[in-house]
Amino acid sequence: MDRINQYITAAKICFLLFLSSGCASIEGKFTGTKQANIGIFADQTIATLTGAEFGLPTGKSVYVREYITASEPEEQEFTALEKELEVRLLRLVKYSITLVDIAETSKTEAEQVQKYADFLKELQKTAEDKLEIDPGYYDDIVEKVRSQEKFYEALQQAQPLLNASGRAYQKVMDKIELSLKALEAKIDRKIDERFAEVIAYQHALEQEKYAILRALGYLYNTYKGDPDAFQKLRESNVIRNKALLPKGNPSDEDLTAITEHLVKRLDITHKIWQEIEPDWELYRATHNELDELYREMRQGLNRIRAVIIVWSRAHQKMASGVSNPAEWFDIENAPAQLFQLGTKTLF
Repeated sequence: MDRINQYITAAKICFLLFLSSGCASIEGKFTGTKQANIGIFADQTIATLTGAEFGLPTGKSVYVREYITASEPEEQEFTALEKELEVRLLRLVKYSITLVDIAETSKTEAEQVQKYADFLKELQKTAEDKLEIDPGYYDDIVEKVRSQEKFYEALQQAQPLLNASGRAYQKVMDKIELSLKALEAKIDRKIDERFAEVIAYQHALEQEKYAILRALGYLYNTYKGDPDAFQKLRESNVIRNKALLPKGNPSDEDLTAITEHLVKRLDITHKIWQEIEPDWELYRATHNELDELYREMRQGLNRIRAVIIVWSRAHQKMASGVSNPAEWFDIENAPAQLFQLGTKTLF
């Protein structure tokens, strides 16, 4: 999402220029008891989107990066959807900055309303070209906007357009989540394929270790006088050297020989494990990193979902004349904590 942050940095500079050239005059451009504080709305939009980022974790990973191949279908699909979302998020910034531009460059409130209606018409055409809505579907809303006397009323009339846009964003997010899930599953398979022999050895050694430990338990119970314990040892087929198993009841010498045999096998198992342990630890570390990266990316997507929802609601509150900007983006409540801390509890 580097391009978004670059765009936002430039937008911040433009916004500061707007402020220095007369943001204080924005209030004067609205009449009546209600006002839409567009300058702060744009500022909050920029600040909120600054923290919205996700993408393939090639730059963050130590182990997983070797399993990400940009030319493969899953990576290509995810990257394409990521770019599509990036463009859409830039539209939120552009929309907010354009509102400031309209407010600052219009001599009258009537001119503001007409410029805003023209701007919505451009957005509608873009949406139609991308097949998000049917041609002319929202013509009546644009005309309602154009017929308003107050700018804040025009903003209110446009809310259905923004709500529809928000639904389109969420559909893209759904596609991205499915794409991410498919990509994570493919990488998971690749890791298992790469370490297939290590996994097989580890499984076999673990089975061997616990079989030997159970056999040693049977021997211990035999020493303690359990009449059935030695028969259980016979039936377990753990003792591969059948010459060690007496035909009748075992003597102490028999039990000692069997114990030495099992302990030797356990020692050999341990030495083999030491040989493969570094590869096993690498396998586990790779999977753990994949799990963490997947969690972070899901968290980033959830954050963007929240950004989209809260932005649309903030626009509605701003247009309705809510005077306290902190109420628009719920800065001190859970959504803001999601942006800042990345908490998962909201989703």
